[in-house]
Amino acid sequence: MQSRGEDAALLEDTDWTLDLAFLTDITGKRNSLNWELQGKTKGAALPLCADGAERQRFCM
Repeated sequence: MQSRGEDAALLEDTDWTLDLAFLTDITGKRNSLNWELQGKTKGAALPLCADGAERQRFCM
C-alpha cells in the first residue's frame, strides 16, 4: 500500500488492528445469533407473502 502512496498507518497500528478484528468477530457472532433467533419461518415469510398462497398464515 505504501508503494502506491496510500496511507497504511492504521494497518500498522497493532491496537487499531486488534480492535477491528474484535469488532468484526462480534458483528459476525451477532448476525449468526440474530438469524438463529429469527428462525426459519421468519426468513421464508417474505417470498410467501408476495405469492399470496400463505398470506393469511404469515402476513397478518
